[in-house]
Amino acid sequence: MLRWGIMAGMLCTAAAPAAPAHTERVALVLRAESRLWLEGDSNVRRWSCAAEELLPELTIERPAPDAPPARVHQALVRVPIGSIECGIGRMNENLRSALRAGEHPEIRFEVTGARFTPTGARGRLAVSTTGKLTVAGVTRDLALEVVGTDTGDGALRITGEVGIRMTDFGVSPPTAMLGLIRTKNDVRIRFDLLADYGDFEEAVSGEPS
Repeated sequence: MLRWGIMAGMLCTAAAPAAPAHTERVALVLRAESRLWLEGDSNVRRWSCAAEELLPELTIERPAPDAPPARVHQALVRVPIGSIECGIGRMNENLRSALRAGEHPEIRFEVTGARFTPTGARGRLAVSTTGKLTVAGVTRDLALEVVGTDTGDGALRITGEVGIRMTDFGVSPPTAMLGLIRTKNDVRIRFDLLADYGDFEEAVSGEPS
């Protein structure tokens, strides 16, 4: 079974089959080269800001190391706003102010369900996910297309992108230089993640965390 089968189990929260009585709990651990960044435009130029820290909580349960996952324990990624780097000090300040980082220090996405589509390519899986995205204290439903690829060296590569509008989360697009520079409302979130499989721990299905 290809490694990317783990991703299918991790994301299929809505339709996951009942787990057997005894399962192993497996964490996905992101490698340092994993990337998530924001892209947008303004009346002057395009911009890009990268998240220098990601806080994932990705855990599945399966009956044995070589068996497919039987239950999702958790699928959540948090991004500290203070870790988002735009390469320009003033832009960093404007972004954190617009996102009200003092009150809401994290962007948060939690997967709630998935639909799988065969790609016909060996070691590659397309997944249409649904989840909850929280920005500046406002939570919205979000549909997200994800591709999982077995890297061949024991890692899972997870890639995708999605567009959002800042005003949907109560965020006013930042401005600078007394309004002469105006950020546009549309933002693209892109990610390219590499995950290893962490240690197992024995668990009983349905046991409280």
